Amino acid sequence: RQTDSTGIFSFDNLLVDAPPFVNSYTLSIDPEVPYAHLTVSSLHVDSAGLELPVRLTKADVFVVGEDSSNYAKWYRETLEMLGVGFNNWNTVSDGPAPFGRGNDFRKKCILFFTGSKHTSLDSATLAGLSACTDSGISLFLTGQDLLEFNDTAYFFKTELGVGFGGNSNASYCEGIPGELHSGEGFFTSLGDGARNQSSRDVIIGLDGRSHTTVRYVSTASSPAAVRVDSVGSRGARAIVSGFGFESISGSDKRERFLAQVIGYLDGSIVVGVDEDHPDVKPPSSFRLEQNYPNPFNPRTSISFHVGQTGFIRLAIYDILGREITRLVDEELRMGTYSRQWFTDGLSGGLYVYRLIVPGGTASKTMLLLK
Repeated sequence: RQTDSTGIFSFDNLLVDAPPFVNSYTLSIDPEVPYAHLTVSSLHVDSAGLELPVRLTKADVFVVGEDSSNYAKWYRETLEMLGVGFNNWNTVSDGPAPFGRGNDFRKKCILFFTGSKHTSLDSATLAGLSACTDSGISLFLTGQDLLEFNDTAYFFKTELGVGFGGNSNASYCEGIPGELHSGEGFFTSLGDGARNQSSRDVIIGLDGRSHTTVRYVSTASSPAAVRVDSVGSRGARAIVSGFGFESISGSDKRERFLAQVIGYLDGSIVVGVDEDHPDVKPPSSFRLEQNYPNPFNPRTSISFHVGQTGFIRLAIYDILGREITRLVDEELRMGTYSRQWFTDGLSGGLYVYRLIVPGGTASKTMLLLK
């Protein structure tokens, strides 16, 4: 029916009285830049209508794409699994992206994909990407033909120092040992990926600044993705992928791949200090993030960072302090983790989640909507 400036959404009766069917609705909110997308699932509306309070938060990353075929869903689903807040911009429907707003996002990084585009980027887009790195905004650039059709562009050739080295027919990729995606392997043509790759780019370094992180596996393996540790006057980071991220088969593989990309871009993963052993910057002790989405129903993700190996417990409590479940109850190594909580059968209201690590605890609250 309406919204107001305090974040209240009001709905008239949406109920269709046709037992035994129960109508369930989902509210999907795509707010202005730089606020995070929010999905509230399983809303049940009776004859009295519904008022739903919503609190928008600043997004972690900005997702920009020439999304004529709905490839953004692979990015959105993966970011939701990681508990990373995002704002999505479709240049086909929304027009030129406001790249200059990249610094308004918490992680100061942009994920840019070309989807089904098989032509060069326009001058405004290239200028916008260049302005990003000059202002310290880090970039993940991914898509087939990204380099083939922009090989002579100043931004790629000079600012990033990468060029087009031909096309690859290999659909299987693997991480370079000791690099950002070390130990990873995935197909870009099978399973639940987008299956849209017909012209994968081989990437070549032009000035020695780029480091191969992923290679195509074939009789003549070649670079599929590279990192550039310092771009522009403020030392922004960049990852360039000659294939579209959306084509990676396997949600778990997409999740790990994108987590490593974002960790590198935001500086929490350090690669290159010891080329044989990429490491994670240890926090002073530990960190517990706010769950995402919040409010939620029926699923939410909780991320946390531990600074040393030890026995870790992550538990959920109701407002009376009764333990509901334990999401983690084991020894973990230093690093960043994410766990999902499914709330089947629980009543709506406030819940508390508590992280217990060697030497400390941290708690936060979250709101389950029914």
